[in-house]
Amino acid sequence: MAFLKPLKLPLWSLPLLLSLNGCGTSLFSPYPQNEAEFIEASVRDHYSGEIKPSAGETSDNAILSRLDKHSKILEQQEYETFRRETTGQYYGYGILLFKQEKELKVFQVMEGSAAAKAGIAQGDLITAINGNKTEALEMKEIAKIIKDPADNNIVLTIKKPISNTTVSMRLSKRIIKIKSVTSELLPKGVLYIRISTFDVNAADLVKRSLLEERRYSAIILDLRDNGGGLLHQAVEIADMFLDHGTIVSKRSRHKEHNEVFKARHSTTLTGKPVALLVNQRSASASEVLAGALQENGRAVVIGERTLGKGTVQNTVPLGEGKLLKLTIARYYLPTGRSIESRGITPQILITQEKDQKRGSDRQLQSALESVSGER
Repeated sequence: MAFLKPLKLPLWSLPLLLSLNGCGTSLFSPYPQNEAEFIEASVRDHYSGEIKPSAGETSDNAILSRLDKHSKILEQQEYETFRRETTGQYYGYGILLFKQEKELKVFQVMEGSAAAKAGIAQGDLITAINGNKTEALEMKEIAKIIKDPADNNIVLTIKKPISNTTVSMRLSKRIIKIKSVTSELLPKGVLYIRISTFDVNAADLVKRSLLEERRYSAIILDLRDNGGGLLHQAVEIADMFLDHGTIVSKRSRHKEHNEVFKARHSTTLTGKPVALLVNQRSASASEVLAGALQENGRAVVIGERTLGKGTVQNTVPLGEGKLLKLTIARYYLPTGRSIESRGITPQILITQEKDQKRGSDRQLQSALESVSGER
């Protein structure tokens, strides 16, 4: 599916945009000297939401504070990181972070990365970076340090919550080949497919798993901790399990951004029972896939309510290596429900964290019971 679209911006900027799930890319083109004018024109012509009343701010780009949380200015470096991850490889330390109150926590560790080899795990706390205490740093400052292209090494101070121990370690950047899909045949003929991200290879790898392993009687799709990626990959995967019906739609007050994706009988690969695992960190493209299979009655969704990231962003270039990321539409499920801020509520709600520490997986066990008819 092609997502190349022109944005009808003023004549001094006519970039092509490639729609992604959560972000987009653009070819660089001339920009006006007056950046504030450019941003206001882009917001007026393409922003899909309501613009909040002015709070009396006077900065050049004050209008951005009146938009949703996903619309902002990106440094080119931050965007390049996202773009590399969706192409199936990543250059860095292999660690994704988020801040909860003042604590900097590890959200995900990439397999085969420097962080994984050093023993860093999901849920670890990073108390200092290069000797600087993280509680005093904003996320944009943290991102700038970690993604600094001039520095390929970093020293992290890690606190392990379970053992309550603290250790400092030095990491070096490396190229990581992202294996976005893994699969294995579980007992009773259940094919388990784990999708960690929706990169350019995800749909092909899921298709390969379904075609190469012919002994399965049911399927479990695991989207836990999958923060999204490319929309068209999620749509293609949903199409493998559905022979009719709507998968997802994009809606905006600007008609050129509206789009409806429907399942095609010719691309359906299996009619076997499906259970789908999600948690609070399943977002964006994960929610599109989960919602499509749930609302079309094709899968039982098990786990926790998902994050609720249901907006579409594209980027347009600014000067000095910056990009304007702007929300241009919202995703809507087959029944017309919005994903944004609501997420997907599983039919079977099971909280995982406490049991994970003991090595069990109640969500997976529930999925096995569901597809094998043991309930």
